[in-house]
Amino acid sequence: MKLFYFAEDRKFPIQLTSFKFTVHGKFDTFIEPIGVTNAILDKPGIIYALSYCNIHDLWENSIEIKIH
Repeated sequence: MKLFYFAEDRKFPIQLTSFKFTVHGKFDTFIEPIGVTNAILDKPGIIYALSYCNIHDLWENSIEIKIH
């Protein structure tokens, strides 16, 4: 999974972080795919989470960030 931040006044997003969950189901080992990161953002924008699954294809979610 990769997280990107797209500030509203920028031309391109920047990658904040990535998480790799690789062992789910191997050798009867299961994980809860949760990743945590901190970022200091000084401009409003959108954070996008993208993940590719070889069975389900591309997964995407986003949240708008408002700065007051």
